[in-house]
Amino acid sequence: MSVAADGNLLRNPGFEDTPNPAQGQGLMPSEWVSLNQTPDTYSNDGSYGLPPEAADNFTGTLAHGGIRWIAAWSAAFEIPAQLLTSPLTPGETYRLSAYLHQANRIDLAFPGAFEIRLGNAGRVGDAIAVGTWAPTETEDEWEYRSLEFVAPESASELPYLMLVPYAANLGSAYPGIDDIELVQFSCAADLNGDGQVDGADLGALLGAWGADGAADFDGSGTVDGADLGVLLAAWGPC
Repeated sequence: MSVAADGNLLRNPGFEDTPNPAQGQGLMPSEWVSLNQTPDTYSNDGSYGLPPEAADNFTGTLAHGGIRWIAAWSAAFEIPAQLLTSPLTPGETYRLSAYLHQANRIDLAFPGAFEIRLGNAGRVGDAIAVGTWAPTETEDEWEYRSLEFVAPESASELPYLMLVPYAANLGSAYPGIDDIELVQFSCAADLNGDGQVDGADLGALLGAWGADGAADFDGSGTVDGADLGVLLAAWGPC
């Protein structure tokens, strides 16, 4: 599997690269596809896909990183996905993290998130769910989410990572997502991606103490003593 310098197994994780300069609904960034209805790409400056204020969906929102993010509507079962360069390894543990943002349009401003599935294109109903991020809690900011999962025995036959939106109540949700990262969990503590867990990673964790982000290994929302324990337990080469 192709691995970025930071250990991320996903390509174009910040949705910045685009196949062309097109504008409008239903456009996906490079390396990402839609497996059902059409999710949307948003750009701070409206240069690709939609501007944040389109239909009042994300008025006042800016991307978590760079200038772009994508969003998917739960009521239409819009599913952004990526074909992995090679399937995940059965039995191995992985961590998938991202930043989510709740839409602020009145009929979409409900808590929501994504269920994570592994599957095949055209066979979404047969995909295997490996975890679910907790729903958003506010319309005002990007919220960090993280989960760990063990790749199922059939993972070698499930080359697509799918993001299936869901609403946490009776309404419909349209969660935005940005800066998504998939890493093999045995190396999750290698924060700088140099192939080992050492003092540099410890420094990065301590610098993020009390916040969220990549050093929040247990997905609690805060970098704390539990995450420090994970890092120390992984000390040495990945």
